[in-house]
Amino acid sequence: MKVIIFPASTQTVFGEKIYFVFSVRQVEDIIREIPVSPVPFSPRYLKGIVRWRDCIIPVISMEECLGFDMLNVENANRLLTVRGGDGKKERAMIKTGSGLRMLSLPIPCTPAASSEWIPEKHLVSGVYEWEEGFLICVRIDDILSGTYSQ
Repeated sequence: MKVIIFPASTQTVFGEKIYFVFSVRQVEDIIREIPVSPVPFSPRYLKGIVRWRDCIIPVISMEECLGFDMLNVENANRLLTVRGGDGKKERAMIKTGSGLRMLSLPIPCTPAASSEWIPEKHLVSGVYEWEEGFLICVRIDDILSGTYSQ
């Protein structure tokens, strides 16, 4: 099995970078920046909406969804289209910059001692320490289904 990882546009935690990880089964597309239409009065993590394959898809900042402050917003020039598990139809595009990588499992890592540094930790299914920093697995189904609240 393979996963896609990308660095979060946030400050380091305990001197380590943060990365997000998704299964390749969850990722439908990786595209360059396309025009994003803002949505007035939306939560700060919702960056807008885009038209993709004749569908309207929300564009989110995974960092802000988890309660982190964004850094280098201008470097977020790619959109990762993800969907919920088990063939669910909910989708979102996640703003990301360069640094996307595909890795084969297993990745040598250990469960993190704590996730208390994540403001919205209820949206995280796992945090792992690996040689390059922290890997965060998000509960994308909860985010996509709208059970998210900040």
